[in-house]
Amino acid sequence: MKNLILFCALVLSATTSFAYEIKSSDKEAETNIARVVQLFNLVNKPQLVANIVVRDSGGSTDLSPTQQAFFTLYVKGEMFSTDAAFDLGPVFAVKSAKRIDGGIYETVVERYDYDANKFHDVTLRIDAVKAIRAIQAVDCGGDFDCPASNNFETSISVTEK
Repeated sequence: MKNLILFCALVLSATTSFAYEIKSSDKEAETNIARVVQLFNLVNKPQLVANIVVRDSGGSTDLSPTQQAFFTLYVKGEMFSTDAAFDLGPVFAVKSAKRIDGGIYETVVERYDYDANKFHDVTLRIDAVKAIRAIQAVDCGGDFDCPASNNFETSISVTEK
């Protein structure tokens, strides 16, 4: 019986995914446009654009990831526009990205498991509902100089599977 309980606990801990928050950051997302190697457009509406963007980090002489993945949001306005970028971390590749539901997205990235000494795919489930509501709620009252837009910050929740 003890072995069965231990086995169940190990299986649950191995298959349980965990969620973490990622705050928007303009500094980490700044990049030379020539280093953008992939763009997955998830939403392209007048009131919202959502993308997964992949930036190449250059070559590596060891088993270090050579790309960086980002989730981005953009709301185009007449007198001001608001954007946010979220660093999803270093990867070897982004294999796919799709919209699951309103504000929910999934992307499959390739990482290296140093303990198992092999490459493996990780599915990142992005919950951006709160961030989308926040970015769409930015109101500058017809002002060209808009601190609410210029200083916009929010966060997303990411679960790894």
